Amino acid sequence: MPSRRPTYLIIAVVLLASCGRVEDELASPDAASWCDLPIGGEAARVAVERRRDQDGQATLSVDKFDAHGNQILQAVDSGDDERFEQLGTPFEQLDSTYWSYDEGGNWTARDYDFGSDGSIEERAYQAFDETGCLTDERVDSDGDGEWDWVNRTECDDDGRWVWGATDEDGDGEWDVVFTASYDEQGRMLVRTVEKKDDAEVDSVTRYTYDESGGHLATTDEGADGVVDSTARLTLSGDGNVRTVDLDDDGDGSIDSSTRTTTDNEGRQLEDARDEDGDGSFEFLERRSYTENGELEETTFDADGDGQPELVTTYEYDGENRPLSVESWYYGGLDSLAGTSDDGPWNNVTTYAYEKDTVTRTSESFSNGDLRRSCQETTVADDPVELRCDDDGDGRDDSVTTYALCD
Repeated sequence: MPSRRPTYLIIAVVLLASCGRVEDELASPDAASWCDLPIGGEAARVAVERRRDQDGQATLSVDKFDAHGNQILQAVDSGDDERFEQLGTPFEQLDSTYWSYDEGGNWTARDYDFGSDGSIEERAYQAFDETGCLTDERVDSDGDGEWDWVNRTECDDDGRWVWGATDEDGDGEWDVVFTASYDEQGRMLVRTVEKKDDAEVDSVTRYTYDESGGHLATTDEGADGVVDSTARLTLSGDGNVRTVDLDDDGDGSIDSSTRTTTDNEGRQLEDARDEDGDGSFEFLERRSYTENGELEETTFDADGDGQPELVTTYEYDGENRPLSVESWYYGGLDSLAGTSDDGPWNNVTTYAYEKDTVTRTSESFSNGDLRRSCQETTVADDPVELRCDDDGDGRDDSVTTYALCD
């Protein structure tokens, strides 16, 4: 394929010249000019970010998105220095993704061009039948034209899968084969797993149902007639409480449980988990709602002591639009520890409205000190600008400017 870089170079020079150099002001008022960058395909939207490091050096990033919202180009110039000698463009990182879609809007082909030099380093393929069932998936992980991973599925007339097989190494042989059967009500009855397509079933899961809509699933891992694990779903009389009890080793004892409670509108009120089968819930998430059905408060109790480690509250205006979202973290969650000196922190997000313009401001505090803040502006639901101060010093560290392409 002939090289396209001389064309890229000429246009990129013009674009960068028009952008000019950015010192203290990181915004890109001419972001729409990047719509014309002939790399990565036709864009419906672009996002141009300039980020300042601790030395004051700015990094330029340009992202292009197609009409479906998928990213089709990611380009990074780590110095924002207009150097063209490295790749024939101003970018040290330049990756393109090409997407194809069927009439239903499902993506059917996805090609990655790392370096945007015209060669495809990775590709993926999908196909769907008339019912919308995903029947064929393939991945070529090295761009050599050979499929390295293949998965195929057959569905019945109601769109339920009844057979599936996976070739995990692209050698043309199925490594795993799945089958499923259903009753007249469309509920799964039996699911089998066969490894290496040797006509020997390796695992059988059978489902039985009760009158309330619950079920018992028993799994025989060796297909030797012995139940190795069970999962029982129990529903309350009104259907608002769902409990799942797992017996992982088939010894008749419950190893873990989950309980989900909803209101009569189907909104989740509580999610509780007993992870060791001792009858006590170690994790509790609770939610409450306003009279209009919007979230009012969520709490997370991560150790079952009755004291929430994380609380989030929501406020709305008279038109039911969000005004503020505030979270308080009091410590005790391993997944959050270390992000803010292990001390208590809280996040505050506020919203301001002016006709079609919405300004969202978020601030993060640790031990009462501002650590990070961002302000995002949208017009008619389209993002316009995002400014972030990553260290709480009152100075923007990054500004992302968005533009719609004609």
